[in-house]
Order: sequence, then structure tokens, then C-alpha cells
Amino acid sequence: MAVTITNEYTNAVLHLYNLIEDKILCNGNKDRMSVESRISLPTTDVIAAYLVLIFTRSSNIDVIKWKISFNDVILTRELRPHIEKPINENYTQTVFVYDVSKVMIKNDASIKIACSARGYLSLDGATLLTVMRYKGFHTCIACEIEPNTINEGIIKYYSLNPTFEANETHLSLGLIAPSPSWLEIKTENNLTKRFDILKGYNVIETTFGKAYSGAIHLHTNPLHNTRYLFSCIALRYVEYPYITIEELNTHHTSIKIKLKNIGNSSCDSLNLLILRYGIPLRRMPLIPLEPNNDVTVEINLDNIAKQFGGKTDGINLRIIWSKAHKLFEHDVPLKF
Repeated sequence: MAVTITNEYTNAVLHLYNLIEDKILCNGNKDRMSVESRISLPTTDVIAAYLVLIFTRSSNIDVIKWKISFNDVILTRELRPHIEKPINENYTQTVFVYDVSKVMIKNDASIKIACSARGYLSLDGATLLTVMRYKGFHTCIACEIEPNTINEGIIKYYSLNPTFEANETHLSLGLIAPSPSWLEIKTENNLTKRFDILKGYNVIETTFGKAYSGAIHLHTNPLHNTRYLFSCIALRYVEYPYITIEELNTHHTSIKIKLKNIGNSSCDSLNLLILRYGIPLRRMPLIPLEPNNDVTVEINLDNIAKQFGGKTDGINLRIIWSKAHKLFEHDVPLKF
């Protein structure tokens, strides 16, 4: 059995948020355990939201009390999942999927799960799929939630026919790995991408440079028993900015940098971040750049150099910009 979500949204973008990962709720005793999490989302309209909860439980579990709530609304008091699939003779994958669009309050997302049971039960992952309003961007999605062991490989077929002209494909995958492993993604047009997988719950997101609809092959090490949980493919029309460095000069403890937006849309935000050996020291917000516009910034690092005895080694400049709730970064090593 699978749960599918398909729809087209104009002036909207799809984003995934992980709320909780890899938490044990019950482990052989009947003590009541609970787990909760809260995140803040961008301050924009949420058109649709879906909550996907993945559990691993012992096959003979005896549940005494059970409750899932989202934004203070109780979703269920019973362990009656939408999907169940045996992992082996001892454990079962248990999945809940809820449409929580109507209970998104002030773009906050809070979840609480409480359990009292004899047996083992862990929350592998709680992921929120959101469709957010954003003018000029369009999204057509097809999501499938269906636990399956990948073994030698599985093939997923996607057929989307948006009413708009898509210029990008975005793929999101939810996986569980009993041990560190790898995942290889192949398309019918011979595009291959490879990712490292950590032990536990993983959400992998990748983008193809153009619209793609068809078969996607997933391969991993069959000895690792990696399990596929869900996938979302989105055909999108997007227009992103791209910030480049036109000029960069350093002198003693000062920096002069000229930035230009060579993309075909404006930034929502633009920041410079000064780091030393990866530690943030100063953030400087700039006016977002329109396409083909530039800005020159002069930065004095005297105070930073004094903190480190006049040393300027290990200092990097990070350019950060955003568009449609997506962040872009570019690091620039500095030599004085």
C-alpha cells in the first residue's frame, strides 16, 4: 500500500522540514515516554502541508497509551497507521501521513508524540512537506510514501504534465540506513548522482537542471539493508539570482569587494559573513541586488585582527543570498 500526493500549484514552492529524527519512544517497559519539537517557518502563506511520520516497532508490541498532536491539535490516540510493512520477523515499519494544511498557525510547526507500551518503538523521522506561496515560481509535485527495502535497486516512475513550462526538476528522498552506506540515483537520460548516507534517518534532496519525467533508478549496497520510505519529485519553473565577484582587493586589514548579480531575478536577501577557521565573526546585511546590478563594499577588519593578536590567517568571506526561501552560499578565502 502507498500514499500518494499529486497536485499543481501556481505561484508556490515546495520545501521539506525535518522535525525529529532517530528517537526511541519505548524500549521494553511500559513507562510513558514523549518527544516534541518546534520550528518556525518563513513568514509567508502556507498553501498545503503534509506531515509524514515513520516509526519502527516490534511486531508484538502492546500499546497502552498513544497520542500524536500537531500544533496542539490531536491527530490520533490510537496506533492505527496508514501503512505498515514488515522489516523482518521481529520488526515492522509503521507510517502515518496527515494533511495538516488547516492547522498551520502563524507558520509555526510543533509536534508532540507520547507513548506507553510493552515492546520497542522508535520514531525514525518526522518530516513536514510544505507548499508555500511565492510569486512567479510554479510547482507540480508527485509524492509517494511506501516503505521498501532497496536491496539491489528499485525503480520509481514519475509522470507529470504541468500546465506551465518547467525548467527544473527537484527530487527529495526519505531513507533509513542501519549502517553508513551510499545511494546512487540514475535517470533514463544517463544522469547519475551519488550520495553518502548516514546511519539512521536521511532526507536527500537533489536538483536536475531541466524538466525530467520518467524512471528514476535507486541503487545502494544490498548488504546494508537501506530502506526507501518516500519520494517527492517536483517539476518547477524557477528564476534564481547568481552573485559573482567582479573585483576583490585586500590591503593590510581591509577588504574591498564588488559584487554583481548575473542571474535573471533579484535576491530576497544578501549578506556577507566574515569567518575565521569556520567560526562566524561578523555578519553584514546588504541591499538585495536586482539583475545586472552591482555593489561595492569596503570592510575594515582592524577590530577582528586585534582580537587575534594582529593575525589575519584563516579569515574567509562568505557571500550568502536567498530566493524563494532557498539559501545560496559562496566562500572566498582571503589573503592579506
